[in-house]
Amino acid sequence: MKNIRYFAIALVVLMITAVPTFAQVTSVKVDVPFEFQVGNRILPAGQYALTQFAGSALILENTSGKGSAVAPTQATGGNANSQQPHLTFHRYGEKYFLTEAWLRYSDTGRRLPASPAEIESARAVVHTGTVIVAMK
Repeated sequence: MKNIRYFAIALVVLMITAVPTFAQVTSVKVDVPFEFQVGNRILPAGQYALTQFAGSALILENTSGKGSAVAPTQATGGNANSQQPHLTFHRYGEKYFLTEAWLRYSDTGRRLPASPAEIESARAVVHTGTVIVAMK
């Protein structure tokens, strides 16, 4: 019985110390002047609050309530523009796809996986550029 009690206490202590690390949140705002796609969601132009949650999920919320998206990300580094927080979009014709988010002054950012729609656009249309939008 004592072993179970010690195990339960150890488990509670572990959970209390792990939660602050897991729940770390970074949030910034950015004005995106065009409609864009994140995963399978198409979001309108406007101001967005971006939150990096638990190190890997990126949450985008339109500040006027017109849309939101959650996207899985992977760490990326070595970007020449990493000194200033920004978003990077791939453009195919008139379609924009969010591909990277650099949320704070850092040498690492977050890369979003290409969605099926972006892969299809890349096959159908010549890549017409990369657009970088600076954050506030």
